Amino acid sequence: MFISETEKLFLEVGLENQSPVQPSLPAAMINCNSQDRSILGPALMDAINNKIHQFYIVSPIGNGQYRVAQVRQANYYKNNGLEVSATSAQYRFDFFRDGRSTTGDLSANDARGRVFYMEIAGYGPCSTFVFRQTYITANNYLDIYVVPEFGIVEERSGSVNSSFKLKRVNGMEAEKLPQAGMRIRNGPHHGPDDGLQGPQ
Repeated sequence: MFISETEKLFLEVGLENQSPVQPSLPAAMINCNSQDRSILGPALMDAINNKIHQFYIVSPIGNGQYRVAQVRQANYYKNNGLEVSATSAQYRFDFFRDGRSTTGDLSANDARGRVFYMEIAGYGPCSTFVFRQTYITANNYLDIYVVPEFGIVEERSGSVNSSFKLKRVNGMEAEKLPQAGMRIRNGPHHGPDDGLQGPQ
């Protein structure tokens, strides 16, 4: 979800096609296109990740039906042009694009694992910064792929050989968005009439 020109909140819901469907909108709704975004930010991320509140993404699917997908995890992302920072339930890091952050731990000694800058890779026509979070256990790590203009587009776990990847935004393949001149504002898979329900 688009918070401001420099901030985004990514809401993960898992497989939406397995979420329940209902014939009416919930009573408590926040429209994703609302100009009032005061509820969005790190505090909401913490409330979701710490199970303090339950939030849901509500999407119209036609014939007066709505899919209600529970948000499982939230990630906060900020890019002001010089500094790229991200915070999730698994990691946090701050990276300066002027070259001062190419060595050393970027997590500020986060107990969940140290994060290091690895390289610049490709993501469609975009450049992607690759970071690696390491743990005490050997060969246990998480690679984090960040397109500065978008946010976190992929996570790959080295220990269990699993990955999470941004596939589509509003029906368009994520890697084609720069060619279409689009800007990600509402996160993956959400349409213009989607809503956020919560807290519960």
